[in-house]
Amino acid sequence: MIIKDIGFLAAFWGGFSSFFSPWQLCLMQITPFFLAFAIGFYLLDDSKLQTPNSRLTTLLMACAGYIPGFSIVFALMGTSGWGASSYILYNIDDFRIAAAIYLIIIALSMVIYNIYKNRIPHSAFLISCLPAGILLGASFALAYSPCIPPVMSDIMNFAGKPANAHKGFHLLVVYGIGLTTAFAISGVIISIATGRFIQGKSGRNIVIYASSAILLIMAFLLITDLMISYKSFLVGLVLD
Repeated sequence: MIIKDIGFLAAFWGGFSSFFSPWQLCLMQITPFFLAFAIGFYLLDDSKLQTPNSRLTTLLMACAGYIPGFSIVFALMGTSGWGASSYILYNIDDFRIAAAIYLIIIALSMVIYNIYKNRIPHSAFLISCLPAGILLGASFALAYSPCIPPVMSDIMNFAGKPANAHKGFHLLVVYGIGLTTAFAISGVIISIATGRFIQGKSGRNIVIYASSAILLIMAFLLITDLMISYKSFLVGLVLD
């Protein structure tokens, strides 16, 4: 096997472009759940200002956490030359249960905050955006069972050699940053469009609760170990 080294720019573009390519079919394993979170989180910010800019700021903060949270865990899992990868993969079921528990917590927190937001300081909501995004990204990375696009295949083959593990890890981080940047851009655009389309408090509440329910569905798929079956179903829709 020829081990091919690639540059960081190629790694970033490989991750970013895969979101807008046929490889999205595999990403659909997590894409709808992220979009549900982004939309619900965007509409959740009903501060006293009630301005689109206020909502956008909180969503961007959550995305700013999601990008490194996903990318670092994703890279750790893919760098087979490191012991951390073996440890995570060996205990992946436990890690996915932990991810599911966090998804349940954040889904219920969205519901509770929406109900009691008048009693909860808006500053507390703002402070929670970044750490919430980091943990969400890590949870999504643990839930994701990736297909292997060409660029990612080259990186993983390179990172699989112990001598290349350090650079391979950083290449996978950059690949993950490219991928999650595409997630963030799409989530922001769709959330803004949804916010302009939804009129009235009742409509906003319905979307927030629906978003929370979709996150709970993802948690259910992880707890019951049906996430792989869900991915196989998505792939089968095209291959069949």
